[in-house]
Amino acid sequence: MGSAGAPVIEVAGPTKRYTGVVAVDDVSLSVRRGEIYALLGLNGAGKTTLIRMLLGMIAPTAGTVPPEPPSWPPSSPSPPSGRCCWPCCSPGWAC
Repeated sequence: MGSAGAPVIEVAGPTKRYTGVVAVDDVSLSVRRGEIYALLGLNGAGKTTLIRMLLGMIAPTAGTVPPEPPSWPPSSPSPPSGRCCWPCCSPGWAC
């Protein structure tokens, strides 16, 4: 999209391993303000695991994720209407 500015979310190769399973393997992602991304994949592809790492719910086995989960701008007490949220992390937000 060509957005300028520093990334608001940036991950460098996070990997998550469970006993006998690699759930997420070396993902790199950089999202700037105004960009829109979608995570697509089959069941078990690691989409939820990646989101949980981004939100700080679980730690990666290797690689880096932001030290703090991304947040809505402080001037916005709730997500804009029509957008979904992560219900287990945001009590009271209607999805």
